[in-house]
Amino acid sequence: MSESELTNNEDNNNNGSSDFQYTTTDTEHNDVIAPPIPIPSIEPQIDYGGLALVFLAPALGGFLYGYDIGATSFVLSMMRQNRDYDHWWHNFSNFQQGLFVSCLALGALIGSHIVLTFLATSIGRRKEIRIAATLYIVGAMLNVMSGTVLATTGPFQWPPRWYAKNGDGSDEYYSYEYTSIGFGWGLVTLIAGRLCYGIGVGFLMHGAPTYMAEMSPSNVRGAVVSAKETVIVFGIVVGMLMGDLQSDYPANWTGA
Repeated sequence: MSESELTNNEDNNNNGSSDFQYTTTDTEHNDVIAPPIPIPSIEPQIDYGGLALVFLAPALGGFLYGYDIGATSFVLSMMRQNRDYDHWWHNFSNFQQGLFVSCLALGALIGSHIVLTFLATSIGRRKEIRIAATLYIVGAMLNVMSGTVLATTGPFQWPPRWYAKNGDGSDEYYSYEYTSIGFGWGLVTLIAGRLCYGIGVGFLMHGAPTYMAEMSPSNVRGAVVSAKETVIVFGIVVGMLMGDLQSDYPANWTGA
């Protein structure tokens, strides 16, 4: 234990002061306290197999998004080249072309708004990615159907074909002229598929970066999130290459 010596300051006593000076002396331990030694930081061990699994699933959605961007221009050109009158897209108007291209961005806007307004704090990132994957699959199926099983469906007509000109409800409907409104099952299915695909993009562009940042080690987190952007650009390149390979067969635009 330490002992304390109480020393009276003579000068203070002479002046009538009541201040005292305390001096502490450690008589048992004369240890010298050394300055703290800096401990070098040790980087955490990275499980690259697990990190690859964390990265691949969200990155695949980014790849498909880029693929759609790259292939769309070629698909649009192929649809305009195919003038087979048995197919609904033989007379693809400028309005329909613009609608076809812009529906993906419109769907992405809708999807991101849904996540931001209703789902950002109520569901996890995994559920967002799963919903996005489901919308991707549904959208792709509708797009393929519009160019295959629904390829020969004509546009909706007005008046409907069961409507007779004389108004008596008879089946003799060849005696009047009908007007096409430009939309049929094929085009409606294509637009619906593009919207579903776009909504999936909106979900994925919110959930994927956050999921990868939350699941990755801190020392590689920025690199993993940035790599997803590289995968999107890679998807654009692959989509352009596939579109170029299929461009000689305009009727098979669904294959691009």
